[in-house]
Amino acid sequence: MRIYPVAVLLLALPLAAALACGGEKSIETDEGTVTIDRDDQTVTFSADGEKFEMKTGEGVELPKDFPKDVLIYPGATLLTSMTSAEGVMVSSQSTADATEVVAFYREKMAGEGWTVEAEMNMGPQRIISFAKGDRQLTVTAASEGDETIISLMAGG
Repeated sequence: MRIYPVAVLLLALPLAAALACGGEKSIETDEGTVTIDRDDQTVTFSADGEKFEMKTGEGVELPKDFPKDVLIYPGATLLTSMTSAEGVMVSSQSTADATEVVAFYREKMAGEGWTVEAEMNMGPQRIISFAKGDRQLTVTAASEGDETIISLMAGG
C-alpha cells in the first residue's frame, strides 16, 4: 500500500474531529481531495483516479471486498475499516492477549490455505504474515492492559 494516502488521512483526522455537526466537507490538497463525511463517519482520499477510504465509529462493518478466507478474531469489536486499490485493512479490539490472537491466526489461517511467511515477537506486540498465491496478509496484535488491538492488512 502506498504511504501518501495514509499520511493525508492522518492529517485529516483532526479536521474530522473538529466538525462538530454532521455533513460533508471536502478539502483540496496538492496530492488530491480529502472528503470527510461526519454522518457516515468516513474519510476518503482521492487522487489520480484512485480512492482510499477509511470508516470508523459505531457500526463499522467489513469492507464489501474483504477476503472471505480471512477470519476476524472471535468476539472482537471492529474499530476501523480501510480500502484502497492495493487492498483492505481492518482493526478490531479484543480482551484476548496478543499471544492468543497470533496462535489463533497461525492455526486457523492454515485451514484457509494460507502459509506463514514470517513471525515477530516484540513483547506486547506480535506480528505474523501469511501468503496465499499472490496475496499477502499481515496480522498485528498489540496488547496494552486488558485490551488488544488487532490489525489485519490484506492485499495482492
